Amino acid sequence: LLLLSILTSFLVAFFTIKNTSSTEKELQESEKHIRDLMESVPVGVTISSPDGKIFEANSTVLKIFGYDSKEDYMKKPASAYYYDKKDGERFIELHEEGLAKDFESQFVRKDGTVFWGSVTSLSQIIETGATHYLSVFQDITERKQAREALKEYSERLEDMVKERTQELESAQEELVRRERLAVLGQLTAMVSHELRNPLGVIRSSAYYLNSRLGNADEKTRKHLERIEQQVGHCDSIVDEMLEYTRGRRSEMVEGNLDSWLEEVLDQIETPQSVRLIRELSPELPAALFDREKLRRVVINLVDNAVEAVRDREEGRKEEGGQYHPEVRVATSAVNNGVCISVEDNGRGMDEETLNQAFEPLFTTRAHGTGLGLAIVKKIVEEHGGAVSLNSEPDRGTKAVVVIPLKSEKNKMPG
Repeated sequence: LLLLSILTSFLVAFFTIKNTSSTEKELQESEKHIRDLMESVPVGVTISSPDGKIFEANSTVLKIFGYDSKEDYMKKPASAYYYDKKDGERFIELHEEGLAKDFESQFVRKDGTVFWGSVTSLSQIIETGATHYLSVFQDITERKQAREALKEYSERLEDMVKERTQELESAQEELVRRERLAVLGQLTAMVSHELRNPLGVIRSSAYYLNSRLGNADEKTRKHLERIEQQVGHCDSIVDEMLEYTRGRRSEMVEGNLDSWLEEVLDQIETPQSVRLIRELSPELPAALFDREKLRRVVINLVDNAVEAVRDREEGRKEEGGQYHPEVRVATSAVNNGVCISVEDNGRGMDEETLNQAFEPLFTTRAHGTGLGLAIVKKIVEEHGGAVSLNSEPDRGTKAVVVIPLKSEKNKMPG
């Protein structure tokens, strides 16, 4: 702005002298002084009329636009040098506001190359009542490129920070998970040691009482059965904790999943109201799997599905609606593996529950360890496979287990 003010002052003085000078010598001296000033500044300077005709330009402008001759440069109107003609029209509009300042646009050189430039213009130069534009040009291509590079780096830096934050969060989650597993392992060792013997005593005592009270009344029999059921429930909790924290070495055997799965499903007891549908593929390729561990996977998934449909069934009874609970177990061949899916039309899960479903000790049940799905995931990964859940509230849940046909992980200990 200071540069513009100086130039404007000299140019106003020039036009004043030109209109008032009485001698040719004074006029020539004034013109020379103005041209010397224009040539001395390190930016491009032009003087043009409102219709865009250029009638003065310094050597810096010629260099910026690639011209050797001032006459060649001034043959074209100022608007012809804009790459986008709309920018040229917009720049003219800014003059109506009195000042077009640091207007950035793309311009075209004589050889056709396009570059970024900045132009600032004043429209306060008066000659015999006519307004003229004094414009200052700068080639800002390098500045623009540097700005874009800085912006790109800033965005990349933001992505790097996000990535690093996610890595730290993942590391923290893994650390918390390991700490929880360590605590769970210690707790399991204590529970197993401290509860196994008392539970054995309770079970044997209940068995003794049941055998001695051959003619016991129904109420007594009922209480003895409750003791046996609750002891069994406590045993299963200890078994789940031991399975998750310790496990055992996987014993992989090659075999057909369908025939094995038929036997497993035959052993699962489901409520009479729940329909267990089997859709087993007759031509599955042979796979390597630990029969007992994978049996635990299927039983856990089917038990979860049965509980889900029973919960929804109870809700429908209260509401008076009609509902047919179903659990569907299917097998299929996939790329380099076999798939077992367990699908139900039960209560389903919301997104928050679904995201935490495989976390150890997470459960939505009133009674449970929260280790069922965690054990499923652990066993499937020991087989080198993967397990996933898809669920919608009041629509049901589908669990998909994929076991690869061959995997180095099949040989690893559990």
